[in-house]
Amino acid sequence: IFTILLLTLWIEDYYAKLILVRKGISKMGSAMDTLKSWQVKEMLTYVVDMTNILAEEVNKKIQGFQINSLLVLTDMKSQKNKSQTMMNFFAEQLEKKNPEILTLINDAKSKCEDA
Repeated sequence: IFTILLLTLWIEDYYAKLILVRKGISKMGSAMDTLKSWQVKEMLTYVVDMTNILAEEVNKKIQGFQINSLLVLTDMKSQKNKSQTMMNFFAEQLEKKNPEILTLINDAKSKCEDA
């Protein structure tokens, strides 16, 4: 009887955790749908365009980049204002050009954190 009781408790715990995992997967799916939206694609195109403008002096153009390379933008600092990074600059420009994109990204971020 003790073994059956333990097994029953384990099964109930397993199903409770399974429900939480399914909810998390659903939230992650929703966040991924947000990140696949045309607005986010527009933002990434903007990053490529701005990078190409900044790289005109060396005559080097890019057509794309890996998403994890965006982290480098937080390390690149302005020569005039050392507290401002390239990521800050892009965010400010995006906020002026298309603030809905930043709202979408923040929504996706909160969905990922909730999952």
